[in-house]
Amino acid sequence: MTVAPIDLFASFLHLDQSGRVRAEQPVFDADRDGWQVMTFHVETDADVHGDHWEIHSDANKVVACLTGGIRLRFRAERQGEAEGNRAE
Repeated sequence: MTVAPIDLFASFLHLDQSGRVRAEQPVFDADRDGWQVMTFHVETDADVHGDHWEIHSDANKVVACLTGGIRLRFRAERQGEAEGNRAE
């Protein structure tokens, strides 16, 4: 078995419902089954469009910061609730 390295900055890992894992071109597809693992190098707010909200209403997200710092703001689920730095 030959093992080839995968550049996680150039590919997504797709983990499908059957348990298979494969590297794929970075394409966002809401109808794709399973999960996607992506890696991003970020140095400024512009690298992650920090000037506006990002939302994936039908998806879960895990964010890991390996060096430096990060601030996540969570939008209220219901109108009238407070926004804040919280997760339930």
